[in-house]
Amino acid sequence: MATNWDRTWRSTGIDSPGFNWKFYSENNPGKWDEFKKFKGNRNTNTNWEHYVRANDPLEEYWSKNIKGNQTRWDWGEKHYEKHGQYEKRKTPQIIGTEGKTITTRRNTDTADSIAGLSPTNSRAFQDWLRRDYETKGKAAGLFGSEYEEYMSPGAQQTRADDLQDFQQGLADDTAAQQQAAASRAESLRLASSRGSWNQTQASSGTAAFKGKGLKASKNKRGKSRGTSQLRRPYGSSSLSINQKGKSLNL
Repeated sequence: MATNWDRTWRSTGIDSPGFNWKFYSENNPGKWDEFKKFKGNRNTNTNWEHYVRANDPLEEYWSKNIKGNQTRWDWGEKHYEKHGQYEKRKTPQIIGTEGKTITTRRNTDTADSIAGLSPTNSRAFQDWLRRDYETKGKAAGLFGSEYEEYMSPGAQQTRADDLQDFQQGLADDTAAQQQAAASRAESLRLASSRGSWNQTQASSGTAAFKGKGLKASKNKRGKSRGTSQLRRPYGSSSLSINQKGKSLNL
């Protein structure tokens, strides 16, 4: 339970709902270097009074042997320089103008990756990232989570533009297909028209040929009688020639 001297920074969550420290770190890789620099500046950003209080053996020693001669701040700073940094002591480092701190340890200052952090420093990194987002990142237009980025005005506009482009592409494809279908229909119509004309010409030629044959039969064989000259007579006739002065009998 926190005591009246506890100045540990804690997020209320109001300014960073849904914050995802991994997302924030991965999308802003420079924050890792900033954190390492912050953690390495203990000589200038550590609350030495809280350093004594946060380490129970130190608080006990100061209360029994130092109190009245040196303040916690002065004694704590000297202790860390001579002993504490080599003893992997907890160090409350100030991260804001209000004097709020996050607790780190000296042992992994040289960690070259997030995975190499100790549990204490990993927690400190997460708190530092959230604090950075709430005080600077959000105002600078950085996103604290994938959902926040997805729902941002810029992302929504991008999706709207993409949807418009997609719909326009569909419309263009439909128009192209309709044009192609119309072109094929016109080609078929023209081909069908040419085929009908050829059939008509062929039929007309046959009729003319037949007509010519009949006409020749009329002209050459029977003149105006046509093919009737080929018919066999139904009756017979006799011709007798009478003597001069007498009638002819047919």
